[in-house]
Amino acid sequence: MDRKEVIVQSYSLGYEVGYYKHYEIMGWVYEDKNRIFKKAEELGILEVVRKAYQEGRRDGERAWRKAFLEGMLREEERTEEDWRRTYQLAMHRLPGNVRPPPMNDLPPMFDMDKIIRFLSML
Repeated sequence: MDRKEVIVQSYSLGYEVGYYKHYEIMGWVYEDKNRIFKKAEELGILEVVRKAYQEGRRDGERAWRKAFLEGMLREEERTEEDWRRTYQLAMHRLPGNVRPPPMNDLPPMFDMDKIIRFLSML
């Protein structure tokens, strides 16, 4: 990662935290923030990255307030694409062992290969 990329990631994370009101002291935000800050410290730009994070967080909070006041967060105004994006973001943040299976997958007991092998043994 180069310096510009670390600064952009820091601002983006801060914006997301500010807009969606995520907790900073635990979970994926805590891990991402520490990872970015550690990389910034290695590159010698920790203070710049901290300022970018705080600026992103303030901008995210302002954007949320503006959207809220304009009525943009009403449920009936959300499109299917908005819901899909929200779901994809949520699934991206879950650990692999917690993610729900895709809707088109059958449970393992319906694995046709296993059923055929079992029936051929009879």
